[in-house]
Amino acid sequence: MTRRGGSSPTSRRARPVAVVALTLWFAAPIAARAQTTDLGRATLDELMNIRVVSASRKEQRAEDVPAAVFVLTRDDIRRSGITTLPELFRLVPGMQVARVNANRWAVSVRGFNGHFSNKLLVLIDGRSVYNRAFSGVHWDAQDLLVSDIARIEVIRGPGGASWGANAVNGIVNIITRSAAETQGTVVEASLGSFDRDRVSARYGGSAGNAAYRAFAQWTDVRDSNLAGQRANDRWSSLTGGARLDWTHGNDDVMAQTKFLAGTARPLWIELQSVLPNVPVFTAGKSDLDEVMLQARWTRRRGNSSVFTAQAFHASSYRDSLLWNRERTTDAEVQYETRLYSTHGIVMGGGIRKAAFAARPTFTLQVEDDSNLVVSAFAQDEVRLGNAVSVTIGSKIEHDTTAGWGLLPSGRVLWRLSTNQRVWAAVSKARRTPSTTERKMRFNLSARPGQFLPVLVGYVGNPNAVSETLVETEAGYRTRIGSSAELDVTVFRGHYDDLTTTEPLTPQVETTPGPAHIFAGQEFANLLAATTEGVEVSAHWSPFRVWRFDGSYSALHVSPHPDAATRDPLAAGRDGNAPTHQWHVRASAWLTTRLEVGGGIYYVGRLEQLAVPSYTRTDARAEFALTRQLSLIGVGQNLFDRTHREFQTISPIATEVPRSVRADLRWKF
Repeated sequence: MTRRGGSSPTSRRARPVAVVALTLWFAAPIAARAQTTDLGRATLDELMNIRVVSASRKEQRAEDVPAAVFVLTRDDIRRSGITTLPELFRLVPGMQVARVNANRWAVSVRGFNGHFSNKLLVLIDGRSVYNRAFSGVHWDAQDLLVSDIARIEVIRGPGGASWGANAVNGIVNIITRSAAETQGTVVEASLGSFDRDRVSARYGGSAGNAAYRAFAQWTDVRDSNLAGQRANDRWSSLTGGARLDWTHGNDDVMAQTKFLAGTARPLWIELQSVLPNVPVFTAGKSDLDEVMLQARWTRRRGNSSVFTAQAFHASSYRDSLLWNRERTTDAEVQYETRLYSTHGIVMGGGIRKAAFAARPTFTLQVEDDSNLVVSAFAQDEVRLGNAVSVTIGSKIEHDTTAGWGLLPSGRVLWRLSTNQRVWAAVSKARRTPSTTERKMRFNLSARPGQFLPVLVGYVGNPNAVSETLVETEAGYRTRIGSSAELDVTVFRGHYDDLTTTEPLTPQVETTPGPAHIFAGQEFANLLAATTEGVEVSAHWSPFRVWRFDGSYSALHVSPHPDAATRDPLAAGRDGNAPTHQWHVRASAWLTTRLEVGGGIYYVGRLEQLAVPSYTRTDARAEFALTRQLSLIGVGQNLFDRTHREFQTISPIATEVPRSVRADLRWKF
């Protein structure tokens, strides 16, 4: 049957594919003739020779890492047209990214996604931004200048042997450019329909062996959509900072500072009273202030030995559902050397202290908390001839909350040929319980009762234990000729002591008044699960000025509830992640001044959350007006007026709107 006044669902899905395909078809002969001078595009050999540090805490060629590693380069970031950090992770195979509302995201690797994705460790220049109080990352506090990012290294799979607790499903390390690489002045300004205003300025200079830079950025994001109206969830932030890099002989010193002041409307549900006739309303503004100081000293010696010492202190203040302050101080040392040319040794240790303080509200109460972690690690990469290397390592740590933890890992890499690698790994990781899981009271809603009003909420469990994962992985990567590469990873993991919510016996409370019945649920660890999946990424550059990138990932989660659990959702747990997702991106230089590109992103249905699948289509064009001045146009979600990507009770999930943006970049 033909529909009047519109196209069929099949034709709507096919439309973005056809548009991008036709654009690239006609662009191909032009791109083939375009000049390649100063286009900032890496060859396949250059891409394969990228060196990463996040997998084993030492520099390695990406193709020789026995792990599921993916690197987002500066060129990848520029071509995407994306200016918000969590949105960039859509480009990474196997990562699940969902925008909850205008200022909140759910970001994970290999499932178990949520507003606070508690199994993903995120680092910026080797500094953890994982929030111990809530087990996750406050993405609104990570408003970086994306033009200052050198690369983003993503390790999918456990990384506890190198990075300790909470590096369970993956590690993301955002590495910024040195001050020596950011000399001169850059001013950027954006004006858009959703990412409304963004203005940034950076100045870099040098003095002798030292290089420095200072920067500032203002970001303003407008409301998303909710039930056909503006959701009142806008977000703005002011970020600034400075960095100093000093080199003398074998010594390198880096010091940097950053501050952020932000205001958001996160759409938390807030109660005023236990009385059912008092309306529930969404919380108003959430104010955030954060200051960070970091320093690192590196000494290199001629025998391939490297000693590194690093320390940082971060202090943040947030006023939302409750006023809270967090302070984290961290110091660590690391030593890397080679023995007998066949052993690559990395060892080190560290200490971290975190403190959390809060003022309660009627909706949320969290007790003050402090935590001290002391750790040590060692790793040995053994070369067995020219073709095989075996890496064995472990981290041991003592946490004042979670006790002792031993996190071993074993990995093997086999170089089949110059262009082919096969690897396999077995690793263990753990996630330590957060302050909120142990010391929280969250009053979610109030309703009438037969005799007394009923208050519904959640309470923490002081006896919560660490969640653990043992995962087996294997991968194959190859270069195909001089223009293509393929990377395939398969994995199977087993989780124990996952968090469930167990109903408590209803009880009468007189405080806060009036008297009421509290029907609560308590956190417990009564769930196990098995995950299986495959991740595929590919790159093809038929010409230096024409490039395709694509990925596909599949994930299946099998929950195994404990017989004692009474959590009605435990048996259907699917990790809040799609079973299938894929993306294809392409870009081409039409002339030496004009580059065009586009991307299609498909995300499957989130079954347990009842969020439909969606296809997102982006496009970007950059025109160099002069050698110093560029004009950039970006469109995102072009073929959907709005779509939903996630579902939560609090904060309220909204719909992501279509957006267009114009950027002006001036470098002098």
